[in-house]
This record gives sequence, structure tokens and C-alpha cells, in this order.
Amino acid sequence: MIYGQGFIPESPDTFKLKSIERKGNFGESLGYIYLKENYDVSSEQDSIIYYEWEPDIICSFKQDFEEGITYKVWQCKEAGGVSERITFPRMENRTAREFIELLFYDRWNTWVSDLQYEPEGAGCYYKIDHSEKQTVIEIYCGC
Repeated sequence: MIYGQGFIPESPDTFKLKSIERKGNFGESLGYIYLKENYDVSSEQDSIIYYEWEPDIICSFKQDFEEGITYKVWQCKEAGGVSERITFPRMENRTAREFIELLFYDRWNTWVSDLQYEPEGAGCYYKIDHSEKQTVIEIYCGC
């Protein structure tokens, strides 16, 4: 939904989403599950890449959701970590930070800047990037 100047994402039910993640398909991240549970898909998966060593399993794709939301994932290197990118309509920085803290809370992470939430070592790193019309949340999980 859009209120005033900025987009307000649907509030995540983290308990429900983490339960789905535990029971779900290999490779479906919490961010992707959140989008599937809260927004209608507006495109099929595209820009699909398959693992070299598992040609039936997708390691990278892009998918569009309602309200101009886009999800991209890349995890094609063995032991190379996972990179995700969720593009929302422009939202206030405070709103983006609250969204990250609600959906991706990790007791080892801290805000190292106004736009970056990360651990000291290995783990998941979150970066907010704003443009005039979009807010992008970049996620990297790995070493």
C-alpha cells in the first residue's frame, strides 16, 4: 500500500513465514516466501539459470509481484553464498529498516550505518538502496 509519500510493505507474520520456510522447498528464502504469501505474482519466473552440476535445479531467477515489486536471487556458485534483491516502490528509510528488522531479525546483526544491517563475521548482510522511485533491499548470506 502507498500512504502519503512512501510505500508501506505488508507487515510480515514472521512466525508463520519461518514455519513455512522450515517445511518448504529447498532454495525458497524467507524474503521470497514473504512475497509469495503477501503479494500476487504478476510474472512467471524468468532469467532462469540452472546449476551446472544439477541441471534440473534452478540457482537464479527473477520474478515480478503486484505493486511493482521484483525479486531476484542468485546462488549459482558452490559454497558461494546467496544474493537476493527485493525491489519495492520507494519507501521511507525508517520503513525499510523496520521491515528488515521484522522479517530478518538476527541477534548477531547491528546497524553499522543508516543503510546496512550486518554481523561482524559470516551471516546475512542487508543493504538498503533508495532511488527516486524505488527502494531496494539487497541481501547476501554467506562468509
